[in-house]
Amino acid sequence: MVITTHPTAKDAEFETLLDNTVADLQNKYKKDPKSFPSMTSEDLEFAMVEIKVVMGRGAGGAQDDDTPLEKLLRDFANLHGAKNEWSEKYGTDYEDDVVMMHTYCWCDEALCKWCGGDEPNFRYKPTGFEVTWYKYIGRDMKHRPISSEEVEEMRKKLL
Repeated sequence: MVITTHPTAKDAEFETLLDNTVADLQNKYKKDPKSFPSMTSEDLEFAMVEIKVVMGRGAGGAQDDDTPLEKLLRDFANLHGAKNEWSEKYGTDYEDDVVMMHTYCWCDEALCKWCGGDEPNFRYKPTGFEVTWYKYIGRDMKHRPISSEEVEEMRKKLL
């Protein structure tokens, strides 16, 4: 069995979800044990339920399998982000003559150039390379194909 929860769910909410799910399974098993052929009464009695929390790519910040581009974006955000923001996950708001980075925008205002998709989350101005992401770096990222050499060149200039 897989229980899916939203990555921002609070611990108490998740525990309630789990408790309710286990209780529902126990009640269903008592009513109709044949509907759970792979589970024994002992499994349910001791709440032996496998839980898999499904989260979007990048939801926990940096990952071991980050691409070179994701690593560059996270490192850049950490370098320029405020100490109290989770820059490696969300990015940061920063702009100079060479680069622009903007976090995912949540304002949902009609004239917002980030919510409307008119502006990317990241732009490297010398080449015009742009990246967009949904909520946090690594999730549903869109950009033109980029070579590892191009990423390394940006890394040298930006960090």
